Amino acid sequence: HATADAATVRAQYLAGASTEGNVDGYLDELGDDTSTTATFVALKAEIENWRWSGVPFYIRTGKRLPEKLSQIIIHFKPAPHYIFDPDQKHLANNKLIIRLQPDEGMALKILTKDQGLDKGMRLRQGPLELTFSETFATDRIPDAYERLLWEVMKGNQYLFVRRDEVEFAWRWVDQVIQNWK
Repeated sequence: HATADAATVRAQYLAGASTEGNVDGYLDELGDDTSTTATFVALKAEIENWRWSGVPFYIRTGKRLPEKLSQIIIHFKPAPHYIFDPDQKHLANNKLIIRLQPDEGMALKILTKDQGLDKGMRLRQGPLELTFSETFATDRIPDAYERLLWEVMKGNQYLFVRRDEVEFAWRWVDQVIQNWK
């Protein structure tokens, strides 16, 4: 069990520059220099059961980040014995990226050996990518909220979580916040 300090990071954004020019920090925007509200949170969570034992889940969220996106990245474990160029060992990380928004799609980033007799055992990372807007260019793809509202109007509830799931999620988040205090 990691402590809240060891397994979480929280912060507030400061004044700086963005593509729109100079921007105020959170406390400046709020007009209250005593607020401790986090505008960025990152945490490492673990599920204590036989299936997920030893598998870390990293969750990050925040305001005024360089990019607005929602995605799930699954990092695959590297092979136990690395036989390629030792200078490239840091690349040995295949990953599956599931983009929820914007530009929904999936990409599998995999390492392959550079082709050619003169390349030796050099690797390169390349994607196998499916971007819904490109693949289904002739079809209009509704955004997530539009689809959710459409399912509500049709009376379908399969995209919604149950009340007990929401309550459990809040109990979990409340424990994290209590540990910060």
